[in-house]
This record gives sequence, C-alpha cells and structure tokens, in this order.
Amino acid sequence: MGERLLVYEFMPHGTLHDHLHEGLSSLNWSLRLKIAMQAGKGLEYLHNKVVPPIVHRDVKSSNILLDSDWGARIADFCLLAPNEKDLNQDMKDDIYNFGIVLLEILSGRKAYDRDCTPPSIVDWAVPHIRKGKAAALIDRFVALPRNVEPLLELADIVELTVRENPSERPDMSVVAASLEQLAKDGLIL
Repeated sequence: MGERLLVYEFMPHGTLHDHLHEGLSSLNWSLRLKIAMQAGKGLEYLHNKVVPPIVHRDVKSSNILLDSDWGARIADFCLLAPNEKDLNQDMKDDIYNFGIVLLEILSGRKAYDRDCTPPSIVDWAVPHIRKGKAAALIDRFVALPRNVEPLLELADIVELTVRENPSERPDMSVVAASLEQLAKDGLIL
C-alpha cells in the first residue's frame, strides 16, 4: 500500500543504440534525422517547458527509445531537484551529451570505441568538421542520400553542441529548432 509505480509505454523498436551499434537494423537518413529532431524536442521540453526544469544528466543513445512508429522518446532521466546555481551548467552538459548522440547518428560510430583512434567520437569528429571535411564523418554503411547538405548541416550543429566552453554551446531550444528545420530539409534526401 502506498507504493508508487512508473508505467511506461512499450517501445517495440528498442533503443537508438541498438540500431546504430548492435546490428538490430539499419536506419536510413530520413529516419535518423526524424529521431534526432524528436529527441532534441524531448530534451528541449525537459529543459524549457517543464517547471521546474528537468536536467536529464545521462543523455546517450541507449536512453533514446523508439516506439512503434519510430518516434523517439527520451528515457531514464534523473528526477533530482535542480540546484539553481548548477542548473545552467547541467543543461549545457546535457547539450554536450546530446551532441555526442548526434555524432553517433551521423557517423554510426560509438561515443567511445577503444578500437578507434582517437577513441572519443568528439576528438575524432570535431577536427574534421572544423577543417570543412564533415563528409568524412557520414556513416558509410548507409546509402548516401542524393542531397548530403542536411547531413553536413547536422555536423555544424554538432560542432556547436560539443564546444569545450559550455557558455559557447547553444540553448536546447536553438538546437531543437535547427534539427526540426533539418528534418524538413531531409525529407528530400
């Protein structure tokens, strides 16, 4: 008596991580952009629409669940009361980690892979993006779309989200709006 239960909708397509890294199934570019946009909107909702704001604190591809329509749902967030002093920094940490998820979506590579040099996806990708060579990041195991521009724009969004200085990272509402536009543009992939 007096027990509390969390009840979740069944997510038949598992996690984003399952599809990107565990061989569950390959995701085409339109679906990847849709998932990125919906996950971004979910994180924006937690940061900017809920009162008090919710900081996820564990954004990663295994915490993005996929429903029967391939809709993305952010899961497993921490329900700690936010410390007002640390709230902005914690949100910026979420944005950084979401940038890592976006890199996984773009490249198909794990966030950290000891078999790769360098093992950190951020350390590998950011120099390519800054040199204008973001095309080298695109997952080569998924057929290239006719128009790669939305994928290159995704790389530009990533570069902003994973900046070393948290104050240089955009607010999640900016990231979500950019991803929404990309998903619309991506329909012509």
